[in-house]
Amino acid sequence: MRQVLRGLSRRTRVLGGAYVAVGAVHLASRLVDGGAGVAGVSQILLMPALGAAFCSAVADLGPVRRRTVALVTAGMAASWAGDTIPRFVTGDAGFLGMVGGFLVAQACYLAAFAPYAAKAWRRRPAPVLAAGAAFAAGFGALTVWCLPEAGFLGGPVVGYGLLLAAMAAASTTVNRVTAVGGALFFVSDAMIALNTFSLWYSFGAHHLGVMSTYIAAQALLATGVVAVLAADRPDPAQPAQARATDPTADPDVDNAAEPAAVAD
Repeated sequence: MRQVLRGLSRRTRVLGGAYVAVGAVHLASRLVDGGAGVAGVSQILLMPALGAAFCSAVADLGPVRRRTVALVTAGMAASWAGDTIPRFVTGDAGFLGMVGGFLVAQACYLAAFAPYAAKAWRRRPAPVLAAGAAFAAGFGALTVWCLPEAGFLGGPVVGYGLLLAAMAAASTTVNRVTAVGGALFFVSDAMIALNTFSLWYSFGAHHLGVMSTYIAAQALLATGVVAVLAADRPDPAQPAQARATDPTADPDVDNAAEPAAVAD
């Protein structure tokens, strides 16, 4: 992981630093003006900043999986919609817009991680089952606590929760960085659900907790994906025909592609 990060260009490091800076400004402003002013604007800028850093890192790597890059990028774009819609739409409509945006984001991340989950299941199913059981238990507890007060929003909330739990479980099969990112995403959204629907939840630093875990989660998911993309690059020293017939080769990588092309 460290070797991959050290190999990234200065441009990527600057863009990554911009994401950290926007996140720091957002968290600091949360302590001052809550959800208005600088906090609102900085939240809208988070995903564009992370997306720029991610795309720059992918460009640094060279031949990588187009499918994974496209899905993760789409997940960031959908997350941006989830961050932005509540800034302009209030009430239940704004909440549904936020849930809809992040529902698409979780679906994209889940689809990006699915090949790794399938491979992990074939090799060692026990850890996959354990992760799935842990997040399923978390989802079940949230359902018990929140569903009675959710009203007509119950259906969308349950659907989103299922996708979130599945994404978090699948993230554990990519690498440790994405595993932590997926877990933090689950914690962040669990706090939102509890604050919105639960009668007993009370946390004075709620907004700060939600956003700090969310900002870290998105960064860790992106960083972990960059690391696994770097590890999965086809070896140019290995003949294309040998790579294509290698039974251990990842089916999501087009091993017959030219070295300068982007593998799928």
